[in-house]
Amino acid sequence: MPKSNTDTAAIKLQTAELFVKYLECKRSRLSRFPVTEPSSEEIRWRNKIAELNWGLVVKQAQKAMRICSEPRDDLLSEGSIGLISAIEGYDPTKGAAFSSFAIPKIYGAIQHYLRDNRFLHKVSQTGAELASRIRNLKIKLAKHGRIMSEEQIAIEVFELTSEQWADLDAETRSQTAASLDESEIDLPCHPSAIAEREWEQAQLQRTIAIAMSQLPTDEQQALRFVIWHDWPLKAVAARINCSEVEAGVIYQSALRHLRELGYDSGDRANDSERTLTVSCS
Repeated sequence: MPKSNTDTAAIKLQTAELFVKYLECKRSRLSRFPVTEPSSEEIRWRNKIAELNWGLVVKQAQKAMRICSEPRDDLLSEGSIGLISAIEGYDPTKGAAFSSFAIPKIYGAIQHYLRDNRFLHKVSQTGAELASRIRNLKIKLAKHGRIMSEEQIAIEVFELTSEQWADLDAETRSQTAASLDESEIDLPCHPSAIAEREWEQAQLQRTIAIAMSQLPTDEQQALRFVIWHDWPLKAVAARINCSEVEAGVIYQSALRHLRELGYDSGDRANDSERTLTVSCS
């Protein structure tokens, strides 16, 4: 259950009071030479602050779980390291609230853990679904005349941080690019296994996918959205952040580049355009 404004204010007040006692111990220790390890009293006040603000760690761990498949306990453990680091580095005289100072530290500790262990390079199904929901919502809003960026939707609707969305966006897009590079399209093993028409269509799909991987990103997107998803140019323009006229130019340029790469724009190719199944970024 979310904390009320009264609870939040009480936590901030108690945190400030505990910091007075913690910093007294810390300054006393640092004023002596040689500098010694933190005393048991200093550690006790530090731990009291951590316990009082544990909710910050829980919230950041929950957000991280949306873009990775790591166990919650592991994320909490890493977040606690960030919380302790925030307590030890916080200076109340600079005017910032402790929570504002601590959240980036906590999130940063979790992110370092995920990056070091390459978990962010294996986007979980939940993360991929979330990215898809964000992008689909952007298109739906655009069709109703409301233009929002994917980052705005991620932050305002799904409560991600800008850093979380940047990581999720980059990883899901790179995953799509990798699938294009590897031409991950299911092809039958031999023409005799299926009807000749299906075999020809599958071969054409492979040809187009390989050709598309050589096009600029905006041209790849325009082709996917217009041909395979039947989006109007207005929606495409909103997706790739340009005017409707520019979207039309990009789409025509993409078709021209495909022809230059050896793609047959004849009737058979046109029939196959709408059946091509390449994942959309």
